[in-house]
Amino acid sequence: MSAEERESACSLDRTFIGGLAWTAGSKWLTQGLTWTSVLIVARLLSPGDFGLVEMAGTFFIIANVLAEFGIGGAVVQMRGLDRGVLAQLNTLALLFAAVTFVIAWLCAPAIAVFFHAPEVEMLVAVNSIVFFIIGFQAVPSGILRRDLDYRRLSIAEAVLSIVQAVGTVTAAWLGMAYWALVIGQLLGRACSTALVMAWTRVPFHVPVFAVVREPFRVGYHVSVANVSGSISSMSDAVVVGRRLGDSLLGHYRMALTLAYAPIDKVGSAIMRVTGPLFATIQADHAMLRRYFLIFTESLTLTIVPMSVGIALVAPELVTVVLGAKWKESVGALRFLSLFCSVRLLAILINQILFALGRTRFTMHLSLIALVAMPAAFWFAADWGLAAIGASWLLLAFINVLPSYLLLAKVIELRHRDFFNALVPSIFASLVMSISVYIIRNYLHPADGQAWVKLLTSVTAGAVIYVGLLILFFRSRLTRYISFAQSLRRGAAPQ
Repeated sequence: MSAEERESACSLDRTFIGGLAWTAGSKWLTQGLTWTSVLIVARLLSPGDFGLVEMAGTFFIIANVLAEFGIGGAVVQMRGLDRGVLAQLNTLALLFAAVTFVIAWLCAPAIAVFFHAPEVEMLVAVNSIVFFIIGFQAVPSGILRRDLDYRRLSIAEAVLSIVQAVGTVTAAWLGMAYWALVIGQLLGRACSTALVMAWTRVPFHVPVFAVVREPFRVGYHVSVANVSGSISSMSDAVVVGRRLGDSLLGHYRMALTLAYAPIDKVGSAIMRVTGPLFATIQADHAMLRRYFLIFTESLTLTIVPMSVGIALVAPELVTVVLGAKWKESVGALRFLSLFCSVRLLAILINQILFALGRTRFTMHLSLIALVAMPAAFWFAADWGLAAIGASWLLLAFINVLPSYLLLAKVIELRHRDFFNALVPSIFASLVMSISVYIIRNYLHPADGQAWVKLLTSVTAGAVIYVGLLILFFRSRLTRYISFAQSLRRGAAPQ
């Protein structure tokens, strides 16, 4: 690596670390409030309340994508768009939002009939206000991500989380039942969007198709991929709600929330920074390989043990944290938490493919998943929530493996380098699992209190995992420490 290349790498590293500091700082500062609100609301509301909102939410997973139509992503990828084009895209995003709003109102009765839940009709109608919020935010937030303005993005995210948490708890405490979940979300997103719009101030111009055609094409690929991916991802909830009812859907929703806690706490902070970073270095495959391996190893070192740990202590975790009424969540929680690490890698891989302009491939892959995933979940529903959770692990061969193989080919990534990055987390987590299993089943009293068993298992697992890393992979840990020190000194990492 030449001196110029080392300096460029160092500059990007400092930008990434600075962005990560802002993103992680805001995320972790709000995590305590966010999770406190989740636990409070879980005790104030019933599983059925969560199930009803989840039924309405299945439509919004798709409609949210249509409302934005990939325009924000096109702004990030196509970094040379001038202010006039951005103004036209801003108007286009708002038009898509308005159309989606009308579609939501028209579809609301049919959605309620599908789920055999009359309450869902009004939930869909009221919650459709969020589409206008998405339309106003698409281009401004895309500009902030394009410019790597992590400070403002982090502040907006913190405002969203705080307002949503406070609004949801307040509405639930006032006895507004499932409406509390809708009110909190709308208030949070409205306040966050108002901030983003004030910072960027993008005007509205009449769209000219010849001008916005290329961004529209990118947005189309992204939108189709996201819509089909969203339908595939939410098909598990649709199947549970349709075949097993709102109560079990509420249990499944809570299992998803707990299973993805590691991503929320650690992974999401990094993922918000990596996407714009990959777009910045999209022409440098050596840099893409470097960052991909760094992120793969560092993320799996933290996420894999947390996911495996949740699977190990699922019965006690649900009982202690949520209460006995949520025990039906345990089976799904175990499998979904194991899938969490795979999901994180899939997001990372797709971010690079998007930066490389491989939007057509991701679109086609998502269309294949659109057929396979709902069928798998429908078949698995005969065996209950746990089987639906387990299906996610099996479906990874469709959702993740092809994307990884394409990425490896395009950026000339050696498979052994990728698997070498996974070795520390997999080895240490496997030994940790065996050790905790022995402690839980042979050394701990069978009739012991749940919170004691949970505390013992978590403590033992953490000590064993960290000890194994220090014993067998000290050089890798030292490398990350040296990396951080070099950034503080302003030196270019080797």
